[in-house]
Amino acid sequence: MSSAFTSPPPRPPRVARLRRLAFASVLLIAAAAVVTFLAWRKPVVVRAHAGQVQFVTLPDGSQAALNSGSVLRYRRNFQRFPFAEATQRTSWLEGEAFFTVQPDEHPFVVATHNAQATTSAASFNVRARRGEDEGVTRVSVTQGRVEVAPLESGTPVEVEANQTTVVEDASLPPAPARPIPAAQDGRWRMGAFVVRELPLAAVLAEVERRFQVRVTWEGDLPSSEIVTLTVEKPSGASDVLRVLAEARSLTFRTTGRRSYAVEPAR
Repeated sequence: MSSAFTSPPPRPPRVARLRRLAFASVLLIAAAAVVTFLAWRKPVVVRAHAGQVQFVTLPDGSQAALNSGSVLRYRRNFQRFPFAEATQRTSWLEGEAFFTVQPDEHPFVVATHNAQATTSAASFNVRARRGEDEGVTRVSVTQGRVEVAPLESGTPVEVEANQTTVVEDASLPPAPARPIPAAQDGRWRMGAFVVRELPLAAVLAEVERRFQVRVTWEGDLPSSEIVTLTVEKPSGASDVLRVLAEARSLTFRTTGRRSYAVEPAR
């Protein structure tokens, strides 16, 4: 007795079409989930271009003011993954910014190239620029208390209101906290030109960023010249250069529409 293989009857066209649509829908949902996850992982970036002060409200309601030529990055809602509560509120700073932090059970952290500042609620200034003979992170507190630590490891330093500290290396302890004039370092956000204990090259670079000008030094730039300077609401680069020249026995002159030359007084 012989037997013949009988193929199953073909599926109705409607059933096959529904299965294809269901499979395509699954693929679309999966692709959308991947795109959403990647977009969530991409940090929010806030930039203050030359000549600007940029104000931003952070996801927790805290405020940040960015000085000229600064960049702040943070994850959306301070979360590493969508719908997952973060253990801390972290941002990354290149440049200078003043933070007014809202109280929260999650620590607020500002990380730089070599340090991190942590608080539950405070108002404080962080400066962390690299180049122009400048590579330290300086944290100055106006209100509250901030814990400052090197980025890699080391004992943190507690910085209280009207105190400042400096981190010179990611593996070295911060300098002991010491007093500063009340609320001085953050006055740039209100129009003042403020630099504290910076090399002369860094001061001239700050003038260039703030006023969108070019400043050149005539001769060999002294690397040991350290400057602390506050000029209230200057109208232009010449106002700052005039005060700097008087304080440091320098002279300056205009060399173009938006350019200046500085040199030692003779």
